[in-house]
Amino acid sequence: VKKSMMDVVMETVCTCKDQEDEAVQLQIVKAVLTAVTSTVAAVHDTTLLLAVKTCFYIYLVSKSSTIQSTANATLTQMLNVVFQRLELSNAPPVIQRDAFLVFRSLCKLSMK
Repeated sequence: VKKSMMDVVMETVCTCKDQEDEAVQLQIVKAVLTAVTSTVAAVHDTTLLLAVKTCFYIYLVSKSSTIQSTANATLTQMLNVVFQRLELSNAPPVIQRDAFLVFRSLCKLSMK
């Protein structure tokens, strides 16, 4: 399966999640939010899950309360966007799948 340019960009951004530099963590969170909430470029399926997991990871490992708050707010915004898209009448199957995958992933993350 050929990856879209957005998939490659998101994977590249998310691989930097282990950086301890707060400025890098903040830029990752901002980039992920911008990508997921974009109305122009689409982030779906495993790339969407990667974005959610990356923000969750940064929230958990960051030593900065500012970064944690930002990551938390970013997760909330991303989830709102995913489920708002689902609420649209005649949501395409890819949007329905995104909501299902995100919900399932959150359930799994909450069990850890």
